[in-house]
Amino acid sequence: MELKNYTQKHFELVASVIASIANADTRKVLAVDWALRLSKECKKFKSHLFLKACGVESKPEKGTAVPVPPELKTVVPFPASPPPKFYATSMAIFERDYSN
Repeated sequence: MELKNYTQKHFELVASVIASIANADTRKVLAVDWALRLSKECKKFKSHLFLKACGVESKPEKGTAVPVPPELKTVVPFPASPPPKFYATSMAIFERDYSN
């Protein structure tokens, strides 16, 4: 399938047809399937907007694993930056010996 000649209006038409399906499970399966296929073909395709137009809830159900975006998988060593100056003063006050 080539999407060179398709426009936003075509995607809106497909979404409106999917949104008209009465069975929620069928609508969700079709919407996700189309979103996956269209996102592979068209780099600028926005799946979350397409799913919303299809009437499919894009939030995961409670207890469902959600994939972590690659930009959030970066491990930053702790501390990422030096602690603020007030931290050292407050730590000195906290660790002060009050036994006298």
